[in-house]
Parts: sequence; structure tokens; C-alpha cells
Amino acid sequence: MLAAASTGPQGARARLGAARGLMIADLTLAVSGRRGVGKTSLVNGLLGVTTGTRGLSAQQRPLEVFGGSDRVPEWATSTRALSPFLEGRRVVEVPDFAPASRPQLLDAMRELRPDVLVYVAHEDLRADEVDTIHQSALAWGLGVSEVIVVLTDPLEDRATYVEALRDVVESTHRQSVGQVVVESRLEPGRCRDTVRALELAERYAVARRTAVVLEAVATVSLEVEDLAWSARLRDDLERVALSPHCHVLRERWALDTALSGLAQLDEEMLLDLRASYLSPAIHDAGGELVRASLLRRAAKWQAEASRTSPRAAEVARTVVRSCQLRLAELSTAATPREPGSRTEPTHQRDPAHVVA
Repeated sequence: MLAAASTGPQGARARLGAARGLMIADLTLAVSGRRGVGKTSLVNGLLGVTTGTRGLSAQQRPLEVFGGSDRVPEWATSTRALSPFLEGRRVVEVPDFAPASRPQLLDAMRELRPDVLVYVAHEDLRADEVDTIHQSALAWGLGVSEVIVVLTDPLEDRATYVEALRDVVESTHRQSVGQVVVESRLEPGRCRDTVRALELAERYAVARRTAVVLEAVATVSLEVEDLAWSARLRDDLERVALSPHCHVLRERWALDTALSGLAQLDEEMLLDLRASYLSPAIHDAGGELVRASLLRRAAKWQAEASRTSPRAAEVARTVVRSCQLRLAELSTAATPREPGSRTEPTHQRDPAHVVA
């Protein structure tokens, strides 16, 4: 849609070109946390290679950007690393600055447009760390769904203990954290649980970008003098916004609204919401058992929609629609096709291809 619209009136081309640039820009992952908790080790684990030097203080080692083709500010250190993980991504390792200088750092980081915050902590979150997560998300415009906490512990025999802490962090800090991951072995190529959590968080990060772009396109369609072109653009915009591909925008809204406490859902429904949108198994699985589970979930949320507050009811209807789309996707995947025929999926996880 943007590619076609960018060939329209001259006055709209620059703004639509910038919107398209936002959709295709590399995703930026900010890895933050206190000194000594394993930030560099986690970056090594994600990239599958050894990078940087451990043990340096924030003053000795400035903010470091790994990979990515986008321009890096002069005040940041750029490091190239050969890693498949950096295809379409860049990783920013944020040092542990003193609280007094943290606001300036967070403000400067906005130039890098962080899409996901990965906060590394040792076993649990302290009050000042929760405050840092809040400040970072607010400064960068991130929702709860784009915040991941990685709990680390160097001793494998304590892994079960740290796993138990995951539930504590999720229940205690749900208004700040979307996903909690436990990584007991921070070694290159071993942080697979964090990678899977990132894939889900990136889905909502792309949705956030998409919402910004759709709003920009709507503004352009109202300001251009070519009425016929503007009408066509608005028709295309409505078709994209109402497509199943863009339902992820509603999912992101529902997730952030519920986890932020703006929708009055009980504990059981909040846990089910997390399972619906923040569980890799739900997105990867298929078959009759998943179909039956989706039908039960849809029925439960449909009942919730009829007896709860208006905002919570809207969250419930969003989950029901998500179940319907997933069921349609499973049915499409199971339908036999003629040799050589093509079937378009009914629901893509990433709406970027629709807009870009």
C-alpha cells in the first residue's frame, strides 16, 4: 500500500516514504540491567559469538550497538558481528549508568528507536530495577508486551529455584513486564528461550510501528489536495486496517490494557491472556488438541464479555477474535489443495508485509 501510495502527489511522497522506511527498518533490541548480571553474556548467547570485554564499568565501556545497517549516533560504539541473529535486527547493550545520569541516557537512546527492552536481572527484580524498567518503557514509548525480563543464575543446581522465581516476578510485576525468561547458562548460542520470547515481543513491536504508520497515512490522506487519490488511499487504508493481518494491533492493545491493570480481569483470566498471546507453544502448535483448546478458550472469553466491564469486555472480544482467526488458519492449513495452487494464509503473525 505504501509503495503504491508513494508514487502519488509530490507533497505526500516524502512523508509516505518515511513511513515505509519505519516499517522496513531493523528492529532494535535494548539489553539493559545492573553491572555484573550478565548483559554481555546474554548478548553473546543471542548472537552465538563472543563480543565485548567483561568487567568494564559503564564509564569505560559506552553504549554499544551490534549489527544493523541503520546509522549509529557518534556517541555510541558500533560493532559489527557476523551472526544470523542480526538479520533484520540490531542489539544495543546499555551500560549501568548512575541514577542521576540515567534520564539523559534514556532520552539519548530515543534516537536509536528501541523496539524491545530486554532487562537482565540476577534472580529477582529490586525496586530500583522496576523503576528503571518503567522509566525506559516510558521514554521509548514501549508497551508491557515489549518488555522482557531475563533472570540469570550461574549455578545450574539452582535452576529450579530460579524457575520458581519466574512465577513470582510475573505475578508481582505484571504491570511492568510482559515475559519472564530464565537463563541458567549464558553461553553463545544457548539462549533459545530468550530468542523465542523476543520473537513474540517483536510481533507486538511491529504492530506498534504499524499503528504509527497507519495513523500517518490517514493524516496524509486528509491533507492532500488530489481528492480522487486521497479517496483511493483511504479505501486502501481501511482495507488494510480491517484485514485479519492487522488484528495483532488489537491483540497488543488487549495485552497491554490487561497487564497494565486498566481492564479489571481476575487472576484466572489474566493467566489465560498470557497463555493466549505470550506462549510460544500456542503460536507454534497445531492439530486437533489445539483446535479443541481454542474452542474452549473462545467460549470462556465470550462468556467473560457478557458479564464484565466495557473495557474488559472489549479485551474479551479481542481474544475471541484471535481464537477465531487461529481456527481459520488451522482449517486453511488442513485443507487439501490442487497441485500447483496457492493458498494465502488468513492470519499472519507479522503485519509488516501488508503495509510495506
